[in-house]
Amino acid sequence: MRYADVLLMIAEAQNEIGYQSAGVAFNYLNDIRERAGLTALTATEVPNQSTFRDVILNERFLEFPYEGHRWFDLTRTQTAKAEMELLGKTVQSHQLLWPIPQAEIEKVNNPNILGQNPGY
Repeated sequence: MRYADVLLMIAEAQNEIGYQSAGVAFNYLNDIRERAGLTALTATEVPNQSTFRDVILNERFLEFPYEGHRWFDLTRTQTAKAEMELLGKTVQSHQLLWPIPQAEIEKVNNPNILGQNPGY
């Protein structure tokens, strides 16, 4: 885990709590951008919560290119299917979930767990 990852997670969480045009989420995002030699973003360029969410996702894409974060970012933000379609790939709903290990299903022995995730 890197400091940039923590700052971007905080910025994302602050944005999900509620978008603020001059909030701390912008400070964290711009700390990362300025460290990389990029200009700071303003509320004019990022006018709402949805746009800020997209900017954070792109910033994570640029900041962690070979660190294995991208798929988890895409599934967490529910954009995996759309991003993969841009690449000409089809992702089915069950491919967005991990299978539940059988040992865990047996260990928990919880009647609320009806079995495996769909597709596995």
